[in-house]
Amino acid sequence: MDQEFNTFKERFHEIFSNSSWKKRGRYTNGEISFFKEYLEYKIRVAKENYSFSRENFAEGNSTRGTDPSFKDFSNASESIWFGQNVHVIDSQSKLIKSLEKALARIEQGRYGFSLLSGKIIPPGRLFSAPHATLNVEEKSN
Repeated sequence: MDQEFNTFKERFHEIFSNSSWKKRGRYTNGEISFFKEYLEYKIRVAKENYSFSRENFAEGNSTRGTDPSFKDFSNASESIWFGQNVHVIDSQSKLIKSLEKALARIEQGRYGFSLLSGKIIPPGRLFSAPHATLNVEEKSN
């Protein structure tokens, strides 16, 4: 884990060490400000990972289309590598979009509330999945 994430983790524990958010049924401006900073950090990291994955994919894929041995069964590992990298790139792209939508919900004043029930999403869930739109029990239904 990087130092910046550890700092966010420490701040999270300081801010949410009590459960006053539960009694209020909403987050304070300071708590929302923390989540906004955290989302911006997560977006930056996801974009860096996306760029890194795209660059590695481009480097590893430079001769695949013209190499006749690519279609050879003995190169199955390359085919698996290709599929895995496409999946990683796609996943990072979807994560970035979800995080950006969460940032937009902050601006709209709707962040931290379930889109299904309207109930507050616990801070621990938002820290582990800052793009969450549902409570855990709602997601499993």
